[in-house]
Amino acid sequence: MAVAVAGFLSCAGRYEVDEATNCVIHCIEIHLAPNAVGTRLKRRFEVTKHILTFFTAADAANGRPEGHG
Repeated sequence: MAVAVAGFLSCAGRYEVDEATNCVIHCIEIHLAPNAVGTRLKRRFEVTKHILTFFTAADAANGRPEGHG
C-alpha cells in the first residue's frame, strides 16, 4: 500500500479564505493518512486572470507554485 500511494495526496473538507493575507486554510475532514484528519493546512494563493495557484509553505518562500520545481 505504501508504494501505491507514494507521492499521492488525497484530502477533502471545508476551507476558509483569509483575503488580507491571500491564504486559504483547508480544514481536513477526510485524508488518505488518518492522522491528518482534524488538521488545518494553510496555503498562500494567487489569482492571475482566471488561474488559481496554491503555494506550499516551503515553496511560498521561494515563490514557486505547489508541484512545480
